[in-house]
Amino acid sequence: MDRRKRKTQNAIMSTFMELMAKKDVEKISISEIAEMADVSRGTFYLHYIDKYDLLEKCIESSFDDLEHVCETANSFDENMFEVTFDYFDKQKDTLKIIWKADKEQIFKRKLSARISTNIQTVMPNMDEVGITFITAGVIGVIDYWFNNDNIAKEILSQRLSNVVKATV
Repeated sequence: MDRRKRKTQNAIMSTFMELMAKKDVEKISISEIAEMADVSRGTFYLHYIDKYDLLEKCIESSFDDLEHVCETANSFDENMFEVTFDYFDKQKDTLKIIWKADKEQIFKRKLSARISTNIQTVMPNMDEVGITFITAGVIGVIDYWFNNDNIAKEILSQRLSNVVKATV
């Protein structure tokens, strides 16, 4: 992708994230995004179908970043939780905005699929109910953490690791 195109898309995405921090997606207009990003509406539509397409691209971008970070963790263990929560902590403001705005739960579904796959790889004898239980628990803890800033990421990653170890 050429530099100008990437620069324009980054400007649109960062403007959109800024707006989503202040109000719901439904209340954001394309004109508002274009004006704040200093691009024309036509330029916006060259890159995105509508604001929901833009939201999906923001979600995909954040998830791709998470996938890249998680590749450094070799297995579904304490290290994977540490790496994941380190990423979440560094990107907390952005991810909280996406988590809240993602009415279709695209990010959560992708994250659930990733967690399930990791569990199946590390614990091939675990049945579907167990995999679903652990996956839902991890998603629930992440959701809780995004809504309660009073728990350190180290404590959460250690607790999740302990629960998974106890389940095995």
